[in-house]
Amino acid sequence: MSLLEFIRPFSGIAPIALWTTPMADYSPMFPTRSPIRPGIHFPLGATAGLDGTNFAIYSAHATRMELCLFDGPKLQRETRISLPECTDHVWHGFVPGVKAGQVYGYRAHGPYEPEMGHRFNPQKVLLDPYAKAIGRPMVRWGPPSSATVPGLPGRT
Repeated sequence: MSLLEFIRPFSGIAPIALWTTPMADYSPMFPTRSPIRPGIHFPLGATAGLDGTNFAIYSAHATRMELCLFDGPKLQRETRISLPECTDHVWHGFVPGVKAGQVYGYRAHGPYEPEMGHRFNPQKVLLDPYAKAIGRPMVRWGPPSSATVPGLPGRT
């Protein structure tokens, strides 16, 4: 599939980002049971196509990136999919069957080295910085939404 074939016109409504091992079997919230495909690393963000959505997010230091798909803005059920490819520091994957309006976020795995500026914490769901919409209201910033854990050794 060429880049031009992939980036076809779509409904104009992008998947909705949440702000905050490739799977062979998807949860019932998805209409397909096809495995995730490598997708492409451009454009950044979520790009809905006719048969699924390509997800691409930049991180120069992540060791793994998980795409988190939710059943709606109340976040009652989460399906995690490891993005299978990383090209030029862009993690990417194409998920068949995911349509515009899907609520999603990311979990980034990598080093916790504050002295180097790295505060990876896969416990936190991250907003897609390239999102076209946010699927729920902003929360108050504080320890629960912080990248650090007060009181733990080495973490302030």
